[in-house]
Amino acid sequence: MVKADELKIKPVPAVYKCFDIIDLFVTAQKPMGISAIATALGYHRSTVFNLAYSLLDLGILERGDDGKFHLGTRFFELGKTAGRTSGLVHMARPYLEEINAETGLTAFLGVRSALNAVVVDKADMVSGLKVSTDVGHSLPLLVGAGGKALLSQLSDEELDRILAANDLIQCTALSCVDKNDFKNIILKVREEGIAYDMEEYADGVRALAVPLRVSKSIPTAIWAVGLKWRLPEERIDSCVQLLKQIASNIEQKMAT
Repeated sequence: MVKADELKIKPVPAVYKCFDIIDLFVTAQKPMGISAIATALGYHRSTVFNLAYSLLDLGILERGDDGKFHLGTRFFELGKTAGRTSGLVHMARPYLEEINAETGLTAFLGVRSALNAVVVDKADMVSGLKVSTDVGHSLPLLVGAGGKALLSQLSDEELDRILAANDLIQCTALSCVDKNDFKNIILKVREEGIAYDMEEYADGVRALAVPLRVSKSIPTAIWAVGLKWRLPEERIDSCVQLLKQIASNIEQKMAT
């Protein structure tokens, strides 16, 4: 894990103290009042008071009739979501390797985070020239097949809000920068279950993406990327069918 001092950033003490409080409740496994928390952590009571009520406001902590705090429902919801995402990565891994082996394309599993598509896993073991991105790297949400597949899972209202507040990105001469046209593309992805990138994000690079409907709160997708010669017109249909079948298999397994 990268330390704050290695990145030469200035740590925010309140964040560390909030996590100390959360860790305390996880370890203690019992309700605690402000004074007990302060004593256990060695913090001033006023500091604990402000932090505890901030966590209460966020739903991370809840307060009982006795005035004592305990871990809240949102804490457990976040933990469940994280666990589900971790389980998805483990389950999807063989499928990413299958895509990579059968198509020669680099296969990615990603999730939406604000205006980014974040790579959480990838498979690119096939030798030769390839297009690759490190796990944890963020890609623009408003361009590329992966971003389109993630956007297709949003409501019309949220999609309209994002398009109204942000300009589309002109990455290549083929990038779509008309918001009405772009929205229609996203609606088509939603209907057909497949997104295309025919050199819109990078010259000479093509990609296909399928939405993964495995979480109501975190849009997720699989996309396959490669140089144009690896994804010629005559191979697109077979690759689309492979990706759709894999998405269906993953969704069925995650539903059980």
